[in-house]
Amino acid sequence: MKICIYAHSFPPIIGGAQTYQYNLALGLAKLGHKVLVLTGEIPDSLKPKIKDHESPYFKVFRMPLFREAIKMKAPFRDLLMESFKILRKFDPDIIYSNGFTPCLLISMIKDGLRAKHVFSYHSTPELDVNKIVGIWPGNLEFELSIARFIFKQKSFDAYLACSNNYLNTVKKNLNSKIKNAHRVYYGVDMIKFSFKLKVSREKYGFSENDFIILCPVRLIERKGILDILRAIHLLKKEIPNIKLLIPTSKLSTNDKFNQSVLRIIKKLKIENNVVIKVEEFTIEDMPKVYALSDMMVLPSYSEGLGIVLLEAMSMKKPVLATNISGINEVVKHNKTGLLVPIKSPKQLASSIELLYKDKNLKDRLVQNAYAMIGKDFELNKQVKKVEEFFKKVYGKN
Repeated sequence: MKICIYAHSFPPIIGGAQTYQYNLALGLAKLGHKVLVLTGEIPDSLKPKIKDHESPYFKVFRMPLFREAIKMKAPFRDLLMESFKILRKFDPDIIYSNGFTPCLLISMIKDGLRAKHVFSYHSTPELDVNKIVGIWPGNLEFELSIARFIFKQKSFDAYLACSNNYLNTVKKNLNSKIKNAHRVYYGVDMIKFSFKLKVSREKYGFSENDFIILCPVRLIERKGILDILRAIHLLKKEIPNIKLLIPTSKLSTNDKFNQSVLRIIKKLKIENNVVIKVEEFTIEDMPKVYALSDMMVLPSYSEGLGIVLLEAMSMKKPVLATNISGINEVVKHNKTGLLVPIKSPKQLASSIELLYKDKNLKDRLVQNAYAMIGKDFELNKQVKKVEEFFKKVYGKN
């Protein structure tokens, strides 16, 4: 098949959606399909440090103002015309739009194309802060109206959810009865994210005696950054060699919140315990980042699923996360990881200490999680499931 992935962001931008889109493009191409990614330009902040994420297996075409247009900050006219020209020339069998606005754009030009249209969205549902589409957070009824409009138009042939959380959000909140809806979980490349990988801690500024907690998140409030910082403060006397490593990106970071993070680190006197790395790691560097850590924490208030959990589990790192929809599809408490309530620094701290001291518990969780990844989240298996779904939608099955 000829498949076009239509998404406003793509690596070298780092994020769960971007990781998914890259893995899918590569996986489908390796299965023999011709894959084209239509996406936005690389942000200026990334250009000096990172080259375009090229691949010998599939093509990437970057269109100006795509990222701005999906946020309604730029006109659609030129983007629509350019998209239409490229798609007519490529003549795909499947167009896979990722995001509400990309879906809307494809809907506007679909009648001039022969392709079947499959839709996914990866904006984390945050109904407690009135966000679902992610363009007008704070006004839930407006966001729901946009989302319901897109679903009720039925301009796509199928909906693909990447977790039960996404699927249930659509069914419960969008009053949408989707006939052709399917769920295929995100997957992780267990060869790339291998527990056998070893790295030198000294190369990254750490010692062999450090207890390194990895928290790979953007510096935004819903990721629970303030809670893990307070947990580190509670633990620094009990575990003097504790280190919190936060690899992050400038994109989608709230400057005001970023400043509050720095102030709290100073107020809690944990400057020597917290290492924040901004735009220092590419998507290809992440296996090494997991390899140098002792455990991973995801203290989010909302998540679609949490690809970073899959990656950590694949590398046999114990995981600690909040007990919320999406995350608890992957982390089964006391089986594949530990779960705590949101906004609970004390429980985060006690669970970190437990994993630090109890090797038998850590080993059991790690082995269970690794087995689960191999069974339910291994990348090649998940890509083949998406391939079969695309074939069914296109009519090849």
